[in-house]
Amino acid sequence: MNENRDRVNSEGEDSQEYAKFIGELLQAEAASDSDIKVIYPILKQRQHLLNARFAETLKQVGQNLIAEHPEAIEFIVALIENLSIHIKNFPRGSRANNIEIAITGYQIVLNNRQPGSEKFAQTPNNLAVAYSNRINGSRAENLERAIEFFEAALTVYTLEDFPEDWAMTQNNLANAYSKRINGSRAGNLERMLIQMSL
Repeated sequence: MNENRDRVNSEGEDSQEYAKFIGELLQAEAASDSDIKVIYPILKQRQHLLNARFAETLKQVGQNLIAEHPEAIEFIVALIENLSIHIKNFPRGSRANNIEIAITGYQIVLNNRQPGSEKFAQTPNNLAVAYSNRINGSRAENLERAIEFFEAALTVYTLEDFPEDWAMTQNNLANAYSKRINGSRAGNLERMLIQMSL
């Protein structure tokens, strides 16, 4: 009986530690204008916390912040997106965990951005890159998700309006098709060539 109570108390303390860490990171993102020279040392000090529990807590913290401050949604999701980018690119800790945390953060952002905007387009693009590099899960399914997200980004990143982003995303999409496991090899290579020739 006492053992169960101790475990529940320990989990509650853990959640508070993760929430506090995420709060510190988001404050540092805001105060430093997302400077990795500020963010990376904080991540390095507690890199052992960059795990599945961090991702779960990030989702909760993000939802709470958005619910408590609906007037600041764009600011909050921008901080979460910057933090997700920094964690995905963080050279320490578990690469698999860092990507999973980034995917969670990008999903929060995607669910709270205005569809059709330039900022909206950068999020599916970030998700696509994360799924392309994802270690966990099925490689075939990860590539399918990456292709879906690259195509979603291209609904906003048009050649006329965002030529650089359009070209980069087309290139990434072609690369995803070249690695694609589902479908026929010939069909995937044909799609890759079509994307490269656009």
